Amino acid sequence: MRASEQLTHLLETLANWYTFYNGYDPEFTWWMEKPFASAETDIAAYAAALDKYVVGVEAGDTAPIVGVPVLAEGLHC
Repeated sequence: MRASEQLTHLLETLANWYTFYNGYDPEFTWWMEKPFASAETDIAAYAAALDKYVVGVEAGDTAPIVGVPVLAEGLHC
C-alpha cells in the first residue's frame, strides 16, 4: 500500500516538474513530451497493479487504513 502511495506522490512530483518547464524551455518541450507521457502512463499503471494484485483493492474500492500504532514499542510491558 505504501509503495503505491509513494508512486502516486512520485507521479505528482513529476507532473509538477514537467508543468513548470513545459512551454518555458522550447528544447525541453520538444524532447520531453513523449517520455513524460510514457512515464506518466507507466507509473500510474504500476501503482494500479500494486493496488490490485498486492493490496487487493480494485479501482473504485475504499483502500484499507495502513499505519503504525502510536507507541507500539512502549506497549510491550
